[in-house]
Amino acid sequence: MNVEKKLNRAKKLVKQGQPAQAAALYQEVLSSFPKNKTAQQALAKLAAVSGNNQAAQIENSLRQLVSLFESQRYTQAITLGSQLLEAGVQHIMVHNVLAAAYASTGKSAHAVKHFEVVVTLNPDYAEGYNNLGTAYIELGSFDSAIGPLREAIRLKKNWPDPLYNLAVAYASLNRVAEAIHIYDLVLELNPDLLNAVNNLSILHSLQGRHDQAISILTRLIDKEVESAQLYSSRGTAYTSQFDYVAAESDFLKAEQLAPDFGGFYQSYGDLLLKQKRNDEAISLLVRGAFSLPFASGICSTLLFTQCYSINESSASSFRAAKKFGDEAIKLAKQQGQGQGQGQGQGTGNLSKVLNEPIKVGYVSADFCEHSVARFFEPLIAVHSAKIETYCYANNTKHDHITERIKSKSNHWRDVLQLSDAQLCKQIKADGIHILVDMSGHSDGNRLQVFAAKPAPIQVTWLGYADTTGLPTIDYRLVDAVTDPVGLGDAFYSEKLFRLPGPFLCYQGDTNIAGTDDIPFKKNDHITFGSFNNLNKVTAEVIAAWSRILHQVPNSKLVLKAPAFKEASLVQFYMGLFATHGIAAEQLIFLQKTKTTQEHLELYSRVDLCLDTFPYNGTTTTCEALWMGVPVVTYAGKRHVARVGASILHHTGLDDWVAADVDEFVELAVAKANDVEALAELRGSLRKQVQASALCDHETFASNIEQAYKQMIEAYQG
Repeated sequence: MNVEKKLNRAKKLVKQGQPAQAAALYQEVLSSFPKNKTAQQALAKLAAVSGNNQAAQIENSLRQLVSLFESQRYTQAITLGSQLLEAGVQHIMVHNVLAAAYASTGKSAHAVKHFEVVVTLNPDYAEGYNNLGTAYIELGSFDSAIGPLREAIRLKKNWPDPLYNLAVAYASLNRVAEAIHIYDLVLELNPDLLNAVNNLSILHSLQGRHDQAISILTRLIDKEVESAQLYSSRGTAYTSQFDYVAAESDFLKAEQLAPDFGGFYQSYGDLLLKQKRNDEAISLLVRGAFSLPFASGICSTLLFTQCYSINESSASSFRAAKKFGDEAIKLAKQQGQGQGQGQGQGTGNLSKVLNEPIKVGYVSADFCEHSVARFFEPLIAVHSAKIETYCYANNTKHDHITERIKSKSNHWRDVLQLSDAQLCKQIKADGIHILVDMSGHSDGNRLQVFAAKPAPIQVTWLGYADTTGLPTIDYRLVDAVTDPVGLGDAFYSEKLFRLPGPFLCYQGDTNIAGTDDIPFKKNDHITFGSFNNLNKVTAEVIAAWSRILHQVPNSKLVLKAPAFKEASLVQFYMGLFATHGIAAEQLIFLQKTKTTQEHLELYSRVDLCLDTFPYNGTTTTCEALWMGVPVVTYAGKRHVARVGASILHHTGLDDWVAADVDEFVELAVAKANDVEALAELRGSLRKQVQASALCDHETFASNIEQAYKQMIEAYQG
């Protein structure tokens, strides 16, 4: 075919709608005759038409992409956006929509990746930086959020959105003063921004400025802003001021406005607990835990509240714990972290571990001046070379105790700012063999991490007095007194591992001297005492203590708690005792002391202590014994109600343990009436405790290490 025929043929192909074939013929002509103007011009025209068609096609795809996102068809938007990127369409809108779609489906890591591209393509795009900061917040990377949010603020003045997000990041990093300052700036721009008002009030309450929190919330409520969130937050602030009437009114209003608003359940439950209305608190929290979408906080609050109630059984607590565990496992799988249940997950290599140090990770929010640390420090101080310790500190507070524990740990990880996924990744990178939860359902727990099973063997110990409900936690460390064989094994999601001695060990301060004399010698009357958490002092406890006070003539009761600095709370407790005929003169209320030494020295004012039930004291019981003050307890039917019995058994004081409430009253009265025995015990009790299994740190550590070894052997089969 000559040149003329080829040109004519190509022209016909164009008319027939076959531009690709025509272009091939023109290229063929130009390969032989590069200067052929007819072929050059025709090929240029075809290229222009093709380019215009391609541009139109891309524009149409972008419109379709935006439409999919706006109609909330996020999965389809992600599919189309990904196809466009694969086709080489690196358009800012593609990355922006992809990022927003990923953010809307909870895939924050993918959102961050695409928002990073957006601000790279357009460095002056303030909205892009704000979106990137928000995605980092959703990812739990609060430090990383600060830079983009500051850039958004720089690019777009007087825009409240990035300011608000920056305040959220600062608050999440516990940089409270900076967060409060930024929230103030937000409210200067938008005084009625509800979330900013609410969050600012919470921060003021956390700083003890409850009046200010109430004032901020009331200003918006007075504008007839009907928000369950605002009423719930104000109710919480009123509770902290011990204005229980005003608090309950606000909680009921919140419930009226939004019965499905989960935010008020924990706070209202806490109020009911403080008012000794435990059964009402449990009923409310059960409703929240079982009828609302999963909220770990509500479940954890319910489980703790059940520990305080004498009417709750192991079965009812287990039901609630199992609900939490099932939901946490489901959430872990949805987040792509869960690997199933039971043993067999995690990355720590256990094939040869018995010939090498066992890598044990301890996870706690309480590596600081806290009761948990007092029982943990003796263990980590004497762990043998067979154990390589990793402390994963979720602390919001760092103090001298933190530094002491840190110095005794082989490896230290500050993990407060790590998301659950990031912490799982760190634990796997560390190759942990046994991961130990030391919080349970306490504040600051990382149970969602344990739900993802980042270590092959997982254990819970010390921080919480019942089952976690997580089937991914393999063992719970207890002893034969707290959990006699067969008493409650069926009501734990974990397998109970009974240590041969006590389930904890105590380290008393030898620099703080005890007292040799009982205060009865000076006072000529018996003084009972309890320095326990006031939530443990239930209506049933008050009734039993009142019976004891009635049966021991002229006796008094010392109660110590930080909250007793408030006169209204003192009056509240006087009223509770008055219903049982106890006069105000029989009650002595002590506030928080400045130092541990001052706190312990207050035991010199007490002849003997009365335990709480069903939730026994732990630290307070050990402190009392250390200071020479014996404690009367009774052994209930659950771990939480048998801790006192375990401590007394392992210090040689079984005769101070009753079998039920009536025997508890009789025993306390009998012990109080035997003044000579009290005086004799006072002088010798410190030495007795020091020589007991409770303070034998080396044996305790050996028992723990042997337990770890047996767990690994069981794992290996």
